[in-house]
Amino acid sequence: MASILSKNQKQKQKTTRLSDLKSLGHDLLSSRTHTNNLPKLLSFISPTSPPQFVVESLLSVQAFFTPLLPDLPSSSSSSSSSSAAADDPELIYRTWLRSKFDELVESLVQILLSPDSDDTLKEVVLDALMEFVKLGNGGKFHSAIFHRFLRSIVYSAASANVLVDLLASKYFKYIDVCYFTYISMEKLAKTLDAKGISDDRNQNADVNNGSHPSESMEQPFRNIHYIMSHIPAFECSVEKTDYDMWSESNQYEDHSESQKAKDKKQKTKKHNENALSAANIVKKMKLKFTKAWLSFLRLPLPLDVYKELLDSCLKSPLLPAYLAAAFAKKLSRLSLSVPPSGALVIIALIHNLLQRHPSINCLVNRVQQGDQETVKVDPEAEVSTQEGVGANVTDSTDQSLWKPVIDPFDNEQSDPKKSNAMRSSLWEIDTLRHHYCPHVARFVVSLENDLTVRSKTTEISIEDFSSGSYATIFGEEMRRRVKQAPISFYRTTPTSLFPESESDFLGWTFKCEDPKRKNDGTHENGKMHNKSDHNQGKRQRVACS
Repeated sequence: MASILSKNQKQKQKTTRLSDLKSLGHDLLSSRTHTNNLPKLLSFISPTSPPQFVVESLLSVQAFFTPLLPDLPSSSSSSSSSSAAADDPELIYRTWLRSKFDELVESLVQILLSPDSDDTLKEVVLDALMEFVKLGNGGKFHSAIFHRFLRSIVYSAASANVLVDLLASKYFKYIDVCYFTYISMEKLAKTLDAKGISDDRNQNADVNNGSHPSESMEQPFRNIHYIMSHIPAFECSVEKTDYDMWSESNQYEDHSESQKAKDKKQKTKKHNENALSAANIVKKMKLKFTKAWLSFLRLPLPLDVYKELLDSCLKSPLLPAYLAAAFAKKLSRLSLSVPPSGALVIIALIHNLLQRHPSINCLVNRVQQGDQETVKVDPEAEVSTQEGVGANVTDSTDQSLWKPVIDPFDNEQSDPKKSNAMRSSLWEIDTLRHHYCPHVARFVVSLENDLTVRSKTTEISIEDFSSGSYATIFGEEMRRRVKQAPISFYRTTPTSLFPESESDFLGWTFKCEDPKRKNDGTHENGKMHNKSDHNQGKRQRVACS
């Protein structure tokens, strides 16, 4: 039956012209007798309709509902008062209008979440939806419509990052929008937490069938994190209450002459009420922020989200230097034992830490000053004296400055303040310059270059590395275009086994056999040779590494 209706609707849309929609909208706004035009216009507000049809229908429907919103019953009251509405035709009419308004909101949300919707159309639809949020509760913020919208974003199967970016760029500058966003995120996180517990109880029963409930819940977790990470920081000061509020801007007004005095009085009253509500929001913003993030952090998050919750938590420039240094050292110590994909994330995190906190740059190039400053090498990640600790010298190419040192950083200390991280250095990151994975080694070199030109560099997006693995790194290396393949030793075919010049074998040393050595038939490296070859052996060169 539903398929037949959808086919009929598509056929009707093909035969309808834009002028017909304008005529329907004009009649709807002119008289109450044309209210039956409302369902016809609502049928064109859908993701399958042409964008121009959606916009034309939405303009008429929005103009029809805007003055009626304060008089419409709520969704809960309209469903519970069905028996009482049988004797009141006006209540029946308003209840019917409420149901059509709910259909309109649902259609707008579907258009916003549809991947086939045009970006310009999404912006128009979002503005219309937020107008209903502003006016749908008697001039106050309609949190129910807004929560319904955010819930659809969170439970979207696909990524809704583009829609969240649009919402953040246009409406996250209003403090009441951010306030109710935190409230909705807390509720949704608690709902997902309860659902995750029930799924974990049934996981043993489902694992034999190959289903993994936790995997299906990863996208809602990512959507919640993406929404909350785009909410700007507000200065939660009681003295500062001059924040912009969406619910008090551009209120709907009846411009008839008989209502001017009344509207002026109501406007003054609403301004005072909104000023008080703004002050209340400022007082409660920190609490809602904390509750929302704590509810979210209790969820069994995917690994990539944890990598991104770490970068966000270390973003504040108000963190003390010892805390930033402790995290940098803890992460750098982990980089010695993690796979290449984990090392890339750690390098990016430390790069951002050094960009945000210049006070810990002393960890990068710490000059060795005799025996006054020593650095203890972790026994699990020991560095040989020949390789040295490049991060503790001014010029890592000068091997004369390389010396074994002791790292004062206590990796087992749970208190960052007592870990002595500020006295240490990031020698672990310097060792990654010689990592067996070329991708990691190149990334460390780029980190060093970025630190030298700090004013021209920006932070690294952790999202680009959060979902990486050994397979993705291998795939990138396989896709790299090799300009020159390495050969064995020579670019040209050699003419002799041992060349006349030692420069042909870089890194190798050639020396003549000691003529004073006894001719006992034993070579200097322990191998036997014939006595008849003794004279030739004097002129023979021996290669040693």
